[in-house]
Amino acid sequence: MDSEDTTAYQKELDFFSNYLSVWVAVCIIAGTATGYYFPSLSDSLAELEYANVSIPIAVVLLLMMYPIMLKVKYTELIRVRKNAKPLTLTLIVNWGIKPFTMALIAWVFMHFVFSDFISETLQDEYGRDDHFRLGTMYCNDPCLDISCKSKP
Repeated sequence: MDSEDTTAYQKELDFFSNYLSVWVAVCIIAGTATGYYFPSLSDSLAELEYANVSIPIAVVLLLMMYPIMLKVKYTELIRVRKNAKPLTLTLIVNWGIKPFTMALIAWVFMHFVFSDFISETLQDEYGRDDHFRLGTMYCNDPCLDISCKSKP
């Protein structure tokens, strides 16, 4: 295959996808500014939760995932057993490795990179040994009391 053949298979990105990093930066700045200049809006959104799940975040995540879910070929799920290696590798990396590396990176940032901006109490709170962690989240489910140590 020469270079002319490979360019025929390349798909052009649409305007939104082409400038995705710009849109992410704009949304981060807009969200930060909204929280800073309109703290009551931030507080109101924080109160909208059910079973410790933020409803606004859940809605936005579903809106983000919906287009991707439309592209999934569900008929291909039947064939996953024939070639389970990619799925197995994905599960191991996403559930066995990433949560711990992200917790380590967060710990490094809390204790070293942003240590001048974060109080020592909050730094110590993050790295406490008396919390059962799943990735970087605290375990607060009463069904898991056997695994969870008591919270202070």
